[in-house]
Amino acid sequence: MSEIGSGVAELVVRAGGDPELRARLIRLQRHTENATAALQAARRADGDRGEDIADALTPREYDVLRLVATGGTNGEIGARLGLSNNTVKSYLRAVMQKLQARNRAQAVANARRHGLL
Repeated sequence: MSEIGSGVAELVVRAGGDPELRARLIRLQRHTENATAALQAARRADGDRGEDIADALTPREYDVLRLVATGGTNGEIGARLGLSNNTVKSYLRAVMQKLQARNRAQAVANARRHGLL
């Protein structure tokens, strides 16, 4: 379990009697575990290069990338994540640079090739 996943697990225990909060935290923990598993798969599949990419993407960059892969526009992604349009663009530029992509489609393709999606 990742450090983030461990922290979420601790919050689940502390949530105590609030079933809605516990359910939300458990979903967050599963998402974190899935993201961690994807990053580990990328490391195994691509050796050092995959590890570099997986380690280079921040959790928020990964969130933006995941939503780009589902076809979300910058505005839709911003609304979903509570970010401004310019902040989404900034994260996307960083993702494209790290994945050595010239556009959104290439970023998604490269991420899939490296096992990130």
